[in-house]
Amino acid sequence: MKSVVYKKRQQIYTPSDAITQISIVKQGRVQIDYGYFKMVVSAGYVLEGCELFHKEYMASYTAVEETELLLVDFVEMNSLYKFLTVKPNFTKTIVNSSLNIFIQNLNKYNILKTGCDDLFKYITKEYKEYKYLCNRLSITSKNIRAIDTLRHYSPTDSFPAYLREHYNSLAKLPAETRYAMLNPNPATCTATIHYFGMDFSKLYAINKEMKEYNQKCLNILINETGDDFFNTICDLSIKLHESNGNFKPIDEKYEALKKLLLESYLVDDDLLKERISAYEKNISEIRAGNILDNVEENFIPDENILEDDDEIMNYLAGSLDQILEYSELDSEVTDAFKKNFQEFSAFPNKNSTDDDVRIVRKRIGDKFNDIYKACIIKSLTTLNTPVLLKMFFLFGYMDENIAGRENAITLFKCAQNSIFDNNSNVLTFYQWLEKIYDGEVEPSKNTFDTEYVADLRTKKRSGDITEAEYNELLVDPKAKCIFEIDNMFKTCNQTTFGRITTFFPIFAEYNLMKPFDAAYLEESTINSVLEDITDVDYMAYYREILYTGDESIKSLYYEKEIKPYIILMPNIGGRGVMWQEISGSYRDTPARMMLSILFVEKLEDVMLKLTGEFRWEMCRRNEGARWNDVSCQSLTAEFFDYIQFYKKNHELSSEAKEKTKTLIQRSRNSLKEIFTSQYAIWIKNECKNASPRLNKVERRIMFSYCYPSRKYRTVMGKSPIFSQYLERLNILQAKKAHSINLLFAKITKEGGTISPELEEYRALYVNPANAK
Repeated sequence: MKSVVYKKRQQIYTPSDAITQISIVKQGRVQIDYGYFKMVVSAGYVLEGCELFHKEYMASYTAVEETELLLVDFVEMNSLYKFLTVKPNFTKTIVNSSLNIFIQNLNKYNILKTGCDDLFKYITKEYKEYKYLCNRLSITSKNIRAIDTLRHYSPTDSFPAYLREHYNSLAKLPAETRYAMLNPNPATCTATIHYFGMDFSKLYAINKEMKEYNQKCLNILINETGDDFFNTICDLSIKLHESNGNFKPIDEKYEALKKLLLESYLVDDDLLKERISAYEKNISEIRAGNILDNVEENFIPDENILEDDDEIMNYLAGSLDQILEYSELDSEVTDAFKKNFQEFSAFPNKNSTDDDVRIVRKRIGDKFNDIYKACIIKSLTTLNTPVLLKMFFLFGYMDENIAGRENAITLFKCAQNSIFDNNSNVLTFYQWLEKIYDGEVEPSKNTFDTEYVADLRTKKRSGDITEAEYNELLVDPKAKCIFEIDNMFKTCNQTTFGRITTFFPIFAEYNLMKPFDAAYLEESTINSVLEDITDVDYMAYYREILYTGDESIKSLYYEKEIKPYIILMPNIGGRGVMWQEISGSYRDTPARMMLSILFVEKLEDVMLKLTGEFRWEMCRRNEGARWNDVSCQSLTAEFFDYIQFYKKNHELSSEAKEKTKTLIQRSRNSLKEIFTSQYAIWIKNECKNASPRLNKVERRIMFSYCYPSRKYRTVMGKSPIFSQYLERLNILQAKKAHSINLLFAKITKEGGTISPELEEYRALYVNPANAK
């Protein structure tokens, strides 16, 4: 062996140099740059262990500080064998060095692969949403050819999962065990390095290819020519700021893109900083009003910011004509609607079920959906929506006379100052359609329980639409909104109204049976009632889903709370609808529930019913075809068994059996109706007030699947009727807590990270203070 000293920052080897010697770091540090990542090694490392088989350097080697290397001549793998025969103590050094370098590159493989997938998904999703946004705002979108032709990363070769698992397992073995396996003698050690080299050559080629794909994607996002997605987003943002349009969505996209680029090591920092600075300076000037004079002619002021009641009524004069004109429907349709409306307005008893009133009311209801659809689709594709139309979309308002002066003014002010948050779980129907139009959510199922995509497939198979039409409709935001209005909206607007025989979709004073302030549902009101329910049944909206936050944690299912979407229909009503428990086949998507925006019944009772329905439907979905099979214990199976065999149940007294019979008759033999009625009693009476109302079987089922939070267990525990169930519940939860602690300890020991999400899950069982 000979010794060579390299100065700080001196190049030692470059890629493609022939390997003529084996280099062992005696002192100092060396940076290894593979092109897709860099690592620094110190004394005791053999530099090119993974590259000896290749016979050429794949990386660039540079001294980080003054470094001394011990060099051994190398011609072929036999040279290594001869050296190790003379110096057997070096077997451990070369294997450990090579394995560590291999594992570092393997870790980068996982990062690069995730990067390829994530960048492709990000670019295609954001580009599609950019196109939707431009279409909605009636702005010509820019076509970026590089994105149009971008394909998902498909490697020319793959690094098999069994090899990845093999090398990771080797790295985790105790040092002595690994030594005994890989380098007990010079021949075995040389063979180990030989096979390391074969696998490393493949890993290096794939990593290099993935790095190039990542670079290609990032060049689409930002490059020196300026023909990139960053500039495209900035240009649209500037247009919206200049025209005083709704620039919040595009600002959010800009911030997300900026964050992604700043975090990438493959992006030119100077170029990015220059472009960010130029854009943000431009936006600052616009906001400061320095260049507003150039765009005044394009600025559309909101002329509807009115406060005086008389001015508001002047604005609302002829509301029906204004709305029909906005719809741009054929005069034949609008004239017929006006005629029916005028005829209906003349009836003294508008809630009458007489044929003459009923027929006119039905005609109005049928045409109302067509007008609502035409107006709302037009609104989604324009920048400014008049307040009058917002009143129509939010409350079903169409006429100032049938609404009454006071109500019309109140509706105007509510629509003008609407404070619903688009990111909340409580949304108006208009906001819900915006989410569908923007691609944030898919349309709801239709009345046949069929998803939008499945419905298109059925139409394609039956020949109703062609393959080209299918592909176009698959991504058409207008078509998705129309599907939602024609199906979910049409059914739920009528159902939430509550009185199907006298359903009237237009806001009318005679239907408002409560003061407006008491009937108007706000986000805080709904969520407060929902929290009151989950304060008792704290697991009501938790789902068991697969954890994907850490690749090192395999097959971990945990429970996560997913609050439902609550969509406010534009009517006066008193019923709720639990439309669907998940979206598509994804178990981690929110349920969809509907309420009237002007609610005239007791909200707590309806939300209890909806929560009970959700519990029932979610259980049925989880259990599938065996939802009523008592051998597979579940909420639905045990309740089904109880109702089916209650007459033979020795736990029930004659009185309890008679009550159950009455309950079944009252619920029209609907298992779900029976359960939801008993669920409401369980929450309101038994849990909150420790007042026994259920029979023994019902109580046992509720304690097994809808158990109360610890706050209410304390109160219930004072009654001997509940104590036996509580003791069993506490034992089961203690066992669950123990198993979670053991699992998390194992994860931590194996190098995994317990995320805040998982900590929240553990707190449900382990930490009484955090488990509600």
